Amino acid sequence: MTEQSSDLSMVLRHAAGGGLVDSQLALTVAEALFRKEIGDERLKKQLPLQVIDLGPSWLVKGTPDALNPGQSPTGLQDGYTEIVISKADCRITRFATVGGFP
Repeated sequence: MTEQSSDLSMVLRHAAGGGLVDSQLALTVAEALFRKEIGDERLKKQLPLQVIDLGPSWLVKGTPDALNPGQSPTGLQDGYTEIVISKADCRITRFATVGGFP
């Protein structure tokens, strides 16, 4: 798949140091995508979501099992889902579930 190049307006915004995505927007986007991909029940097990500033991006992740223990029906521990969202343009550079081991 070919990545679409940014419009000049976004290139100029980025060059000027302007970002579109603050921590609250990153959290809102992450919640919506987590709900779509893993469903409400698995999302509830990962609350509260954590928002971490990575400089040019936001990392939003579920609470790890150590803080919210539980097991899935398969006998594996529930992992947590994380997403990395660009502050500049809301591009998603990582979307994965971490963990899920006995």
